[in-house]
Order: sequence, then structure tokens, then C-alpha cells
Amino acid sequence: MAATIARRHGATERARGALSPACLRVIIAVLLTIPLAGCTGDAAPVETNVIDPGFITGVVTDVAMVPLAGVNVSVDGTTLSALTDAAGSFAFELLPGEYVVLAQHADHRPGALRASVISHQRAPLAFQLVAIPKIVPRVEVSEASGYLACSALLLRSGERTPVPCGGEDPNDRPSVEFGLTSRDGLESAVLEVVWDAGSQAARKLRVEASSRGSDGSVALGAVEGTSPLALPIPGRLVAGDTLVLTVSPAGSFLDEEAGSDAGLVFQQAFTAYASLFYHEPAPGGYSALVG
Repeated sequence: MAATIARRHGATERARGALSPACLRVIIAVLLTIPLAGCTGDAAPVETNVIDPGFITGVVTDVAMVPLAGVNVSVDGTTLSALTDAAGSFAFELLPGEYVVLAQHADHRPGALRASVISHQRAPLAFQLVAIPKIVPRVEVSEASGYLACSALLLRSGERTPVPCGGEDPNDRPSVEFGLTSRDGLESAVLEVVWDAGSQAARKLRVEASSRGSDGSVALGAVEGTSPLALPIPGRLVAGDTLVLTVSPAGSFLDEEAGSDAGLVFQQAFTAYASLFYHEPAPGGYSALVG
């Protein structure tokens, strides 16, 4: 009996020598982590936070509510972007939150709208983009006819005498007018006068230009010389809604008949042109020559 106990005691001592207390603790800890079949029952499910996305949908039109295709729509702060289809529509799928959506098109001013995305719901947006005016040069040309009827009695032969116009001749029309539909975008104006220089008296003329409005008349400049005469005017100087050209003889005339007096009759038809150069879109109703 004593020998049997001694043998068991020796076996126990050898087992203790094989496994240290630290190793035993590791083994026990591992065993405790393994669920025992039939002892713990069904394992409890692990809870996870799943966030379902929402949607941003919308349409892009111009101010006349015409759908715009090919508009680049993007979500600010993300890599999401899309082009609108033929109906101007677009759509994005995003996690819930606050977003800023941008719409950009080469021919329209950009737009931006804010959207609040909620799970399983749609945040509808409607863009109305304003068209960018196309700045194109154009010229509007008008034509008018005039007539000078001048006369003078040249006295004191060998001296120069001014020749006044006007008077009793009913054909006398020394001034012509050009009405302006609009001064918006008027870059410049060129006023021209052309006449037949067949007679000596009509070889040189003087042209004076002014603009007339509700506040009165403003002088724009003058030029004199032979046909054709051109007077360029910066658009910023035009203050009224009517351009006025007044034509008169340039200088004076010489009585070439020595020792005698002479009468002079001066009649001259002329044609005036007003070329208006614009750098803005033509308002409705304009019929302009585009150059």
C-alpha cells in the first residue's frame, strides 16, 4: 500500500515538473474561451450598425424650363459626377448627410443647390441655369439723303466771301438724323458723307456730328474735306438716342472775275451713312448687318 502511494506521488511530482504554473494558466485561459457544446446553448447574435444609402435625383433646365442635356453635375467634396441625359435628368446614391450639388455647362452660368440625404429616400433637386450671353461683333448701317442749297453775292472781286446756306430754297436739307434703338453695347460709330464733286463749289464740305436726347444736344466732333468724309466717334460719347449730321460748305469762295461782282448758287446733293458697331447681343427686333 505504501509502495503504491509512493509511486503515485512520484508520478504527480514528475507531472508538476513538466508543466510550470505559467503554462497551466495559459492552458486554462484558452480552454475558457472555447464554448462548450451543449452547455451554453445558442450563441447570441453580434450586433452591427448598417447604414442604408439614400438618393439625390434631379433635373437641369434653362430659365424657359427647357431640359439641358450634357450638363456636368457633381457632388462637392466627393468623386461623384455625371452628365445629364436628354431629359436633363441625373441621379446619385449616397450615404445619409448634407451635400452640395454643382451643375456646370459651357453655355450657362453654373448653379449650386444643397441636398439632405436620408436612408431609403430621394432628395429631389431642380436646377435652372441662366444662359451666358454670346458677345459677338456686329454692325448696323443706316442711310439718309440730304441737299445743300446755298447762294451768295460775291462783291469786291479778288476777295474770299463765305457762302451761307439755307434761306428760301425748299430743297435745302443740310441736316440728317439717325435714330438709335439702343446704346447698350455700342462700341463706336462711324459717320460718313459722300457726294459728287463735279462742281468746283462742292469740292470741299464740312460735317458736324452731335447726339440729341431728352437732356439736349451734345457735340461729337467735326471734319471737313473732299468726298468721302468719315468721322469716327467712340460709343461712350453718344449720350442721346439720335445722331445728327449737319453739312455745310467748307471755307469760302473766290470771285475770279476781276473788276466785277458775281452771284454764286451752290446746290449739292449728298448721302450720309451711320455705321454702328456693337459688341453685345442684338435686342429683339434688330435687323442688323453682321460683320
